[in-house]
Amino acid sequence: MAKLKDIAEIVGTSIATVSRVLNRDATISVSPKTRARIVAVAEELDYKPLKERRSTHTSGRTSFRPKVSEIYLELGERWKHVSEGSYYSRLKNGVESRCLELDVHVVTVKRLYPELFQSDGKTRGAIVVGQGSGIHRQARDFWQNLIVFADFLPEEPDFDSVGHDLYSATEQLMTGLTSRGYRRIGFIGGCSLGEHPEIYEARFEAYKDWLSRKGVFDTSLVSLAGNTTDNGLECTRELLAATPRPDAIVACTDDMAVGAYKAVRDAGLKVAQDVAVVGFNDNPASELLDPALASVRLAPEEIGASAVNLLLERLAGRFTAKKVVLQSPIIWRNSVK
Repeated sequence: MAKLKDIAEIVGTSIATVSRVLNRDATISVSPKTRARIVAVAEELDYKPLKERRSTHTSGRTSFRPKVSEIYLELGERWKHVSEGSYYSRLKNGVESRCLELDVHVVTVKRLYPELFQSDGKTRGAIVVGQGSGIHRQARDFWQNLIVFADFLPEEPDFDSVGHDLYSATEQLMTGLTSRGYRRIGFIGGCSLGEHPEIYEARFEAYKDWLSRKGVFDTSLVSLAGNTTDNGLECTRELLAATPRPDAIVACTDDMAVGAYKAVRDAGLKVAQDVAVVGFNDNPASELLDPALASVRLAPEEIGASAVNLLLERLAGRFTAKKVVLQSPIIWRNSVK
């Protein structure tokens, strides 16, 4: 039975690209020739979504999943960061690939409104990436059975959610760096996206708390500004001006770590030998850097797919909320001695 992987191998492109084309994603940057080739190969191989394949083996059984017409994917301010290969693009691909397998249509929106769930006999739900607009708090009884939070673990016990425990992952990272002899550990990044960017997110809070408990938190080793490569460059330049300078830098994304590499080299220093650098995400290109970047591995595609599964369970009638926490292993590479 043909799978997305089979189509991708024949066409010579990624599984994510195949998924987005077959899901009729108009935002993907792909040539008309490649798009036509993907569709043609899918037809030649008689590709069928996973839901259809399963139905041939479960005739006579009653599926626990409802017939879902649409899933809304609320990106909020994160829609600005959905570029090919980015963290949020990979999360979006995870949602779309899982929905394609289940033959469920995905509609990407910037913000949810109650009017989207009009009573027309169709079953709809939504996946909210990040904290969302806070609309769910205004009418909790209405929203709690319709939405799942992805890449965010709210404190409220009423909502389904899936994400990484970034706080614990950062504590483990700090422990690992100090066990390797690093004492002046800097931090770059740490501002949240979305409705309240002034709120610091879990990685910085964990970093600050960890050092504060030891009585060595130093504001001169912190620079908080965005999450891009340019942000990483400027933040690292600021940290390297401290006396004494940091011997290690934790970047809240791999993109920021790339900027940190340049800042270290511009200062006439060497990554690892003079200043260790560690990122978050473990992007596919991270191990191709020189030296290869140590990074906390995150799984945005799995977050997206898991969010879909949770939502379908919820729409099928599950009332007890679930919180799924994904593991975030540290991949130690040569950017750390």
